[in-house]
Amino acid sequence: MMIIRIHLCVIKSPYKCTCSVIVSEVRLKRRAHHEEQSRQVRDTVVEKCKAGFGYKNISQALNIPRSTVQAIILKWKEYQTTANLRRPGRPSKLSAHTSRRLIRDAAKRPMITLDELQRSTAEVGDSVHRTTISRILHKSGLYGRVARRKPFLKDP
Repeated sequence: MMIIRIHLCVIKSPYKCTCSVIVSEVRLKRRAHHEEQSRQVRDTVVEKCKAGFGYKNISQALNIPRSTVQAIILKWKEYQTTANLRRPGRPSKLSAHTSRRLIRDAAKRPMITLDELQRSTAEVGDSVHRTTISRILHKSGLYGRVARRKPFLKDP
C-alpha cells in the first residue's frame, strides 16, 4: 500500500518541503488482479490478428490493454487455442461432491467436530486430515466459534 500526503505549501515539490502541516493522506491500494477476458473477446483478438491488424489497433478497437492482446496472441501461437488452460498446482484430494457433503453436514449440525467429519469422509472412501476438512469449511465461510458465556437473566 502506498501513501500519498497532500499538503498546502509554497514549495510545490513534497520532497523539498519542510513544513509539517498535512491536509490529508490518500491511501492507494495495489491494483487488483483483473478478471480474464471472455472466450468471445479472445477469439475476436485472434481473428483480427489473422486479418493482419497489429497489437495497438486490436487494443484500441476492443478497448483492452495492448499487453492483454499480446498475451492472448502469444498463447494462441503456442497452444493453438483460446480456451482456459489448466493451472498448475496439486489437485484437490477431495472431489467437489465430497466437499459439498462436508459443508452440508457442518451447516446442518453446528456442534459436529472435525473428527466426526473425518470419520464420515473415511466411510465414503476419502481419508483426509482434519486440517484439510477445516480448510474446506473455512473456504465456504464456516468457522469454529465458542459461544459467549452469559449470566442467566432473573425474573424480578
